Amino acid sequence: MHGFKQWFSAPIPAGAAFRIRGIGLHERMHPWMVDRRTGTQDYLIMCFHDAVRVWEPNSLRDLTPPGIVVWEPGRRHYYGSTEHTWNHSWIHGEGPFLTQALRTARLPLNRILQISEPLILEKALIDLHAELTLHRQPDPLILRDTFEIFMRSLARGRDEPTAHAPVPARFLAIKGWIDSHYDQPVTLAALAQQAHLSVPHFCSEFKRYFGVPAIDYLIRTRMQAAAHQLGDCNRSITEVAQLAGYENLFHFSRLFKQRFGMSPMAMRNWIAGGVSQWSESLAPTARQWAAARPSLKRVRHCARPAASRVRLIPQ
Repeated sequence: MHGFKQWFSAPIPAGAAFRIRGIGLHERMHPWMVDRRTGTQDYLIMCFHDAVRVWEPNSLRDLTPPGIVVWEPGRRHYYGSTEHTWNHSWIHGEGPFLTQALRTARLPLNRILQISEPLILEKALIDLHAELTLHRQPDPLILRDTFEIFMRSLARGRDEPTAHAPVPARFLAIKGWIDSHYDQPVTLAALAQQAHLSVPHFCSEFKRYFGVPAIDYLIRTRMQAAAHQLGDCNRSITEVAQLAGYENLFHFSRLFKQRFGMSPMAMRNWIAGGVSQWSESLAPTARQWAAARPSLKRVRHCARPAASRVRLIPQ
């Protein structure tokens, strides 16, 4: 990743409560130990991408990457490595909003915090830098929201039970691929190949990390997308099935009914009865569905020309 470093001659305000003094992303350092004995007059949040040594109160500790340190104003900064070049990212900031965000996140101060995913910080720094430099007048709300999301993401990673192993990047990538390519033909063998694992091992690991078998996750993603598409009265059930990745309408309908307890046509009528946007939390109970069936028989969902108008009756 291409890095950058930028200091602002005057602190960039994100409202009076939050000011950013500088941002650095993937700044490489020659073998060196930084020693600011009285720190700085602002907060320094730093992520180390390589192994370094860091001074904590009363001791010098080895940091195994990736790790973050949040230094309070006036606290000693002593970090680096004399044995090899090292890479780090950072942000200097101040103001009561920043102080409160750190307090709410309950992050340890002046101590090493191990993290599982440095992309959390990298994305925040890129987004903050873009807002600060690409606009004539940065939006204070965007800056504060971006920083708060960053803090909450770090807090969530800290609060997750340590018994759960962090999800490897390759599995996150596979899950993301399913989320955006669910309409394409996919096999477990192809997914396992992306993870460089056998099919049984891949299936076991996917369920371990995400709590659901890979094939079930794919079907759930497809069915949720189909339920949403059923709200478009210009699409036929066959088109909805194809958009969800199914050429066989019977197979699609069977899986859909297993998932939601009603056929695609029945779902469309249910939406026509007053649900503006589908979500699984809105699924009717069996009693509600039985009570609604008589009235839904009278629903004409799409206002189409008379020659093509179809009366929709639950299956």
